[in-house]
Amino acid sequence: MVNKGKCMFNKMMLVSLMSVIMFASGCGSEPEATQGTVGPAGASGAYLTSVRTCSKISSGLYFEYSIAFYSTGEKFVKCSISDASAQYSNSAYYLKTQAGNSSATCLLTYDLDASTGGYWTFVDFSPGKATYTDSGSASNNTVVNFTCTLN
Repeated sequence: MVNKGKCMFNKMMLVSLMSVIMFASGCGSEPEATQGTVGPAGASGAYLTSVRTCSKISSGLYFEYSIAFYSTGEKFVKCSISDASAQYSNSAYYLKTQAGNSSATCLLTYDLDASTGGYWTFVDFSPGKATYTDSGSASNNTVVNFTCTLN
């Protein structure tokens, strides 16, 4: 027959012994590291050079389109459409060599009529414009030209 009291005592001694070993080995007693010097800027070194903002009210909808231009040729674009009940928006970031950079394309799903898959393509051609695409709609190829300002 095993003496249960003796087994409990041995388990407690083992746990205590492990705690002493961990403490003695230096666990948790390492000195805190100090912050090193700040290095040079990353490879991109990109900074914002200007922002073009465009807007237009057309057929009861408010269109907004903005392009942030960076020193590296990269662009951040944002487009939105607001109606009486909600705002719909999308954005994209383009590297200099990426498709969509030259036109600053921003795609936005907003169906003008029944849910037939209509969407808008915002582009930065002087002036900026948005074109509606929906082959099942009478509004297919509708174009909205924007008034834009460069900041």
